[in-house]
Amino acid sequence: MNEIKTHTKVLQVLLEEERSKSWLARQIGVSNTLMHMMLHGKRAMADKYRVRISSALDRDYQELFSQLV
Repeated sequence: MNEIKTHTKVLQVLLEEERSKSWLARQIGVSNTLMHMMLHGKRAMADKYRVRISSALDRDYQELFSQLV
């Protein structure tokens, strides 16, 4: 359940910044399908992707993924 809350935070940031899941997928080097699956809890999000997401969104890792730490 904590991962779902975390993914909701990432989706919230995308909405605030008027960015799409496709944009984020391109930024971190994954397919649109994988990005969708990770953000909707259908695939586990590897730590390397969490680091790339926080960098792409220019947000602190703790801010986005504090429930997982």
